[in-house]
Amino acid sequence: MICDAFLKEKDLDNETPLAQMKKTLQDSSEFIYAGFWRRFFALIADYLLLGSAGSIIIYVFGEIQEKSFQVVTNEFFLGLLVFVWSYFVFMESSEGGATLGKRLLGIRVTDLWGKRISDGKSFLRNSGRLVCTATLGIGYLMVGFTKNKQGLHDIMAG
Repeated sequence: MICDAFLKEKDLDNETPLAQMKKTLQDSSEFIYAGFWRRFFALIADYLLLGSAGSIIIYVFGEIQEKSFQVVTNEFFLGLLVFVWSYFVFMESSEGGATLGKRLLGIRVTDLWGKRISDGKSFLRNSGRLVCTATLGIGYLMVGFTKNKQGLHDIMAG
């Protein structure tokens, strides 16, 4: 409540970060949060896209190399994981704030104030997805039960 009293006395027209935060929190009805199913279908779209691209890369490289397909797959497995991880981290922290699947469904990843997230926050968010998976998906199901439709990975990223 000390913060509220301070804000009432202070001129909010100067748009200080604190004033912007207060205004955004008061106007939070303007945010439309993406629920579980929209997020799920966006993820499916992303994995279809990434899976197709990965399959083409493995096929082309496998044709060039004179190794068995199993050896090529083992060599690329870690590289593909890094590529997929990077795709999510950098697309979600980009100017558009969304992967291609999220853009398809009109979803944008932001912080609590509607601003673009940093690469570091995106990294933490996507690291939190490992925790969500390790809890057998409970972290993802939280989206359906939290006020701002946040999963465990969203909450972990701040």
